[in-house]
This record gives sequence, structure tokens and C-alpha cells, in this order.
Amino acid sequence: DETTEPSLAELFAQIGMRPASFHDGPFEGEFAMTMPVSPQVVNTSGALQGGLIATLADVAGGQLGLEYLRPGTAMTTADLAI
Repeated sequence: DETTEPSLAELFAQIGMRPASFHDGPFEGEFAMTMPVSPQVVNTSGALQGGLIATLADVAGGQLGLEYLRPGTAMTTADLAI
């Protein structure tokens, strides 16, 4: 029986990470992601796990960047300081 590893999008969906909005705002575009605080994403103190907060910020920034990407080009997030 062969099992396949879940994709990044599937992993994000499992923890409830999803786009919340995308609209014009004061900075040409605004984008937000949301993720519910659930038992799957909290640390031993019951608070949202810090690495997931950083991941949420990274994914939101990447998704916003993709909205402005020229056809035929690619991008990646390379540095994140939280």
C-alpha cells in the first residue's frame, strides 16, 4: 500500500489556514490570511505556536506577491524576521 505525502496546500487546509481577504487598500492591495486557534496548532501553554504565526505571515506575504508577479516570472520568500 503506497501512501502519498500531503501537499503544502493540504497541510495548510488541515490546520485551517486560508485566505481571509484580498482587496484594494492604501498600499495598492491588501491580503490577509486566517487560521483558527485549535488544539492542533497550540503549544504546551495553550497559545498559538510561534512558528505557525511566522508561517502565516510568510504565506500571506508570498500570496500577495504572487498577485503582482509578471507572467513568466517566479518568486520565493527568502528572508523572514519575526
